[in-house]
Amino acid sequence: MKDFSRCAIMECRGLKMFKFDFDIDDEVDDQTLDFGSLKITDDVAVSAEVKTSLHPCQEVHPLDTLPPVISYSPLQIPLSSNANSLVLARRDLFDARFQLISQGDDQKNAMQFFESPSDLVPGVYEGGFKTWECSLDLVNYLEGNGESACLVGKRILELGCGTAVPTMYLLHKILALPITENQPKTMIHLQDYNASVLELVTLPNLIIVWLMSPASRSYLKSEAEDDSSDAPDPSKPSELNITPELKTAFLQSLQERNVSLRFFSGSWETFNFDILDGTRWYDLVLTSETIYRVESLPSLVNLLRSACGGDQMIENEACTMCLVATKAVYFGVGGGINDFTQAVQEKKGRVESVWETTAGVKRKILSVTWQPEGI
Repeated sequence: MKDFSRCAIMECRGLKMFKFDFDIDDEVDDQTLDFGSLKITDDVAVSAEVKTSLHPCQEVHPLDTLPPVISYSPLQIPLSSNANSLVLARRDLFDARFQLISQGDDQKNAMQFFESPSDLVPGVYEGGFKTWECSLDLVNYLEGNGESACLVGKRILELGCGTAVPTMYLLHKILALPITENQPKTMIHLQDYNASVLELVTLPNLIIVWLMSPASRSYLKSEAEDDSSDAPDPSKPSELNITPELKTAFLQSLQERNVSLRFFSGSWETFNFDILDGTRWYDLVLTSETIYRVESLPSLVNLLRSACGGDQMIENEACTMCLVATKAVYFGVGGGINDFTQAVQEKKGRVESVWETTAGVKRKILSVTWQPEGI
């Protein structure tokens, strides 16, 4: 039963709460969902306190927060490039809830986001526990256009990652490749507003991807009683024991492939490139369902531009692919493609639609390019 008293407290504090109807929830059949429009369940204005108390950017180390066991289920991603679908396994949302309950008072703030009838509480929680439709579109686009073919040695950033389905897909591709001599360093950075999202769903999903990949074979062989090294089937729900040996094997696999995974929580305004060990721009920048609110567009656009090279674009000769997966309009909040395009143009950027569908709610994938200052 939901704790409606907690929701009432949030309303009294002046938090504006939004409800999406197009999320992909673990507790229902993904194929039966009606992806509709955004609904505002409470028209109370966002308080000044929420607007000014944005979470500062900080690096998170979610490996230390994993529970002893996690459960997972398949996520089917339709691919337009062929008649098949890609199946990736992700952590069950109910399992993340169970972890929070078992941790008690330490996780009360995160628990309210599972129990709340809203999907968004601006400035407090930004919907990261749910898998959003446009993240699947982004995987479909990357697969269909061969953008995942040359990932090794690249610098990759996913903003507002949440369950990190695009990064799950990219890591799935990277871990399937053979190890080479002098393996170049591949950097994957993931950002979400809430640290609890990174701890409860983002990293667990990436570990599950590793478990299903050839990179886990030596670990699986060492754990199997019958000398088998077969990876689990991602299409079958199951559980995974998070042992010290598994953590070590996961980190060793990344090290062998020279893959660096780093996680950052906090607001886009405070994202600090000074903590990135010299990384000032990325080869691939991805974000899904992040332009739903007009108020947050300036900070997102500024960060996208900086991640693509910013004022050093000429000096670095940066050639970043920046992809934004989105619905055309987010009804009730005012966000959407038109406002985002205007915000990008004000920063001397260009927006081009590279993929779209009109099935259900109109959705697009936008490619964003930038012109250096002074040109």
